[in-house]
Amino acid sequence: RTVQEAAVLEWGSSAIITALDASVAWFGPQTSDAALLEVETQPVIAQPLDGLRKETKQLYQDYLKQQQKEKKEPEQEETQPNDTDTDSDTDARTTEDGNEEGAEQDPSSDDLGGDTNSTAPIIFEVPIQPLDNADDIVGNLCIMTTHAGVSGVELALMAQASGAAALLVVNVADGHRPDDIYRLPIPENDEERAASIDIPVVMISLNSAQMLATALLDPELPNARELARQAGFSTKYMPHRVRLYAGDDRPFFEDVQAVSPTIYLIHDLLKEAECDRLIQQANTAGLERLSNSDNPRKQDILQYTAAPDRFVNVDRVTLWQGFL
Repeated sequence: RTVQEAAVLEWGSSAIITALDASVAWFGPQTSDAALLEVETQPVIAQPLDGLRKETKQLYQDYLKQQQKEKKEPEQEETQPNDTDTDSDTDARTTEDGNEEGAEQDPSSDDLGGDTNSTAPIIFEVPIQPLDNADDIVGNLCIMTTHAGVSGVELALMAQASGAAALLVVNVADGHRPDDIYRLPIPENDEERAASIDIPVVMISLNSAQMLATALLDPELPNARELARQAGFSTKYMPHRVRLYAGDDRPFFEDVQAVSPTIYLIHDLLKEAECDRLIQQANTAGLERLSNSDNPRKQDILQYTAAPDRFVNVDRVTLWQGFL
């Protein structure tokens, strides 16, 4: 992740402030448009939460299945042998209705019966219309999820059509990475609609969404966990107002690996000048550079690595042992 996509969602008073990391989408106001990205308002959960109403969900699922099938069919066709043993005397034969077997059918024919084994292509476009609770969303922060697989641009268009001040997308696509967030992309050939989005659009992780949903629940209560379970993902324990703004040079976390071991990167924890001073102090204080150690256990592939092609945005990593 980069500073250009870093945003902050926070709530609370001057005494206690809770902040969550968010990632700005590739469309809508960017972090460079600081004033346009700043929003302070009430969070409202969209209905439907994933952008698809009940009557359209099945059609959309069928459409996705068809897309997957079409991707597999070319691979299967490559493995099937061509039939070159057809006799010339079995060319087109006339049937009772005057058509010829094996001849190409008129695509303009009104006969829609066709082959009962064939499947007509499913053409589906996600309906872009105000959400069911648009009256509550007007002027507020609309919360939606990636559950149905609807694109970020389409979710944003729905929120914008409902009068939302901003859209907060919860990443629920990968349950194995509950801290993962990313910049919502612009789908291919959807640049025109993406350019029409003028509200801030950011993503937060599933774990962050759970923190937001239980912000006002006292964790010291003996039945706090049960109360949270009963409330589910709702606004019952959400803060009444939240603030969204560009992260700028504020440190932010990136979920690199979820398990074995769990790894996070903290971006912008130190300024470049601070890093230079630490390196200078380490070099002059006589600390042991682990890459120079004779102990194999203290040597690692990341020690003193100079491989930008393998570690994006990382030029060199050096570790020392000791005290400054």
